[in-house]
Amino acid sequence: MFDLFGAPPDQLTFNELDDQLKTEFAPVYVGMIYYSSAQEGWKNELINLIERMKECP
Repeated sequence: MFDLFGAPPDQLTFNELDDQLKTEFAPVYVGMIYYSSAQEGWKNELINLIERMKECP
């Protein structure tokens, strides 16, 4: 559903955008989470990212 960002020819997939943000904004950027109201896995991913942020200097 929301796995594509931007418009052609600059369109990126979720993973491509995540990789680009990691490259451009490391170490501040800790990751993206794919939210789905039908699934609950995103909640654990969010908790993990928050924990990783707490560990950053």
